[in-house]
Amino acid sequence: MQIQISVRHFTLTDSLRDKIHEKLEKLTRYNQMIIRIHVTLEIERQLNKATARLTLPGKDLLAEASTTDMYVTIDDLVKRLVRQIRKYKSMHH
Repeated sequence: MQIQISVRHFTLTDSLRDKIHEKLEKLTRYNQMIIRIHVTLEIERQLNKATARLTLPGKDLLAEASTTDMYVTIDDLVKRLVRQIRKYKSMHH
C-alpha cells in the first residue's frame, strides 16, 4: 500500500507524518486490497482539514474531516475511511 501526503498552508512535522502512517497502515486490517491512499492536509483560517482518496481495485473511496486540531482531524478521517471500507467489503462479499 502506498501512502502519499500533501500539505497546504503549513509544513508537515515528523510527528504528524508518523501518526498518519501509523493510522493508515492499520486500515489493511479491514481490507488487504488497498492499493494507495492519498491524504491532503490543509489549514484554512482556524480549521484543520483532511481529505483522503483510498484506492481499491475498481473503486475509489473519498473521505473528509475537519476540526480545530489536526490530530483529531486525522482520527476522524480514519474513522470515516473504516466505515466506508466496511461498507465496500459488505457489498462485495
